[in-house]
Amino acid sequence: MSHEWRTQEVVLIEEKRGAYEIQASKWAEALDQLTKYSKLVRAEQGRGGILRGIITVGTYVRFYYFVLNEQQMKDYPAV
Repeated sequence: MSHEWRTQEVVLIEEKRGAYEIQASKWAEALDQLTKYSKLVRAEQGRGGILRGIITVGTYVRFYYFVLNEQQMKDYPAV
């Protein structure tokens, strides 16, 4: 199978200690770091594939996906 036909999926995880669960600044810091890593991965891999991200702070988790044309991570809609 040629490389063009394969779909790549990348998941990046950013974690912070539980003591910061309620601090909005730590969530923002983690999202900023995740966005920077996502941009690096996208630059290395090009436009193909799916890029997702997870942020954990203590026992809380948020899920994201990378929007290429906006160059940022977006929250997954609540299900």
